[in-house]
Amino acid sequence: MTFSKRVHEPRYRISMAREQLAKEQSVAFSTVNRWEKGKERTTFLVHRKVEDNCKLRGVVFKDYKKEDE
Repeated sequence: MTFSKRVHEPRYRISMAREQLAKEQSVAFSTVNRWEKGKERTTFLVHRKVEDNCKLRGVVFKDYKKEDE
């Protein structure tokens, strides 16, 4: 599964707006939008911050860690 889906699906499951995720990740709304559209490469730090955000909300991010084969 791509990172874009790994960001979108848990965000959708907890009914979080992109604006809210952007604020919590200290990035612009447009950055989250690019993540979800797969138009921006992300770093390990970004992955970790998104994973930590999911954990705080009770969403298991590890379910989304496997890449598409």
